[in-house]
Amino acid sequence: RKRTGPEALVLFKWQFSAPAEPLTSTHSLRYFRTAVSDPEPGLPAYVSWIKDNVGADYWESGTKRGIAKQEWSRTSMRNIMKRYNQTGGFHTLQRRSGCEIREDGSIGGSRQLAYDGDDFLRFDMNTYTWVVAVKEAEITQCRRNEETADLQYRKQYTEKDVLSG
Repeated sequence: RKRTGPEALVLFKWQFSAPAEPLTSTHSLRYFRTAVSDPEPGLPAYVSWIKDNVGADYWESGTKRGIAKQEWSRTSMRNIMKRYNQTGGFHTLQRRSGCEIREDGSIGGSRQLAYDGDDFLRFDMNTYTWVVAVKEAEITQCRRNEETADLQYRKQYTEKDVLSG
């Protein structure tokens, strides 16, 4: 049975599939973002947090990116609700992303979306394409896979910026 109220956010239970490779790395950075469709009093509509030891300058730039992602989350939530033929109620949209430099020097990363706790869409770091988990994600997959500049950016970011960072 799916949870449909604020209790679904308790500890932000993550139900995404585990990464294909173990996380044994010399450097890693993970972001977790959660948006809700109909927050109740005391519950934020959007939460973003980072897991790593980062400096104050990174927190400042990360905060600016988080503010921009807040509007993206609202729009995405409305679009996904339409795809599920939902006009209201309490729903969650979660995103987990990150990068790593492994002990052997190879690089990796992940980006996944979940809707109401179920896998929705993920970015395949080997093919640099988006992969659906459910039929409702097919429109998003097509749109994102057509954004070749964004796909190239993700490839460049993973292969170059992560290594130099």
